[in-house]
Amino acid sequence: MKIVYELVDNTDDEQYFPLGLFETKEEAVYIVHQADSDGCRVGDSGDNDMETITVFERELGMSGAGKTVYTADRYDTYNEEADEYLWQTERVKDDEL
Repeated sequence: MKIVYELVDNTDDEQYFPLGLFETKEEAVYIVHQADSDGCRVGDSGDNDMETITVFERELGMSGAGKTVYTADRYDTYNEEADEYLWQTERVKDDEL
């Protein structure tokens, strides 16, 4: 069975915001790293000053919930050097670390 990696904004436990499907975990995680470089948010779950972004490993077709392989907690924090608020990842849980 083909494996895909789903990038999800699951900041709100009651809502599910799918952001994209990727062929590899690295491609999905790259989106989070790129957002860190740009200082922007990944998801669009509202006006929060934090977001939780998760990558699920899933099989194509009817495969159930899948397996969490990466989670990043990101915060909109003040950066003194840039003199502005920028989104940055502060906590990561990676099944390969």
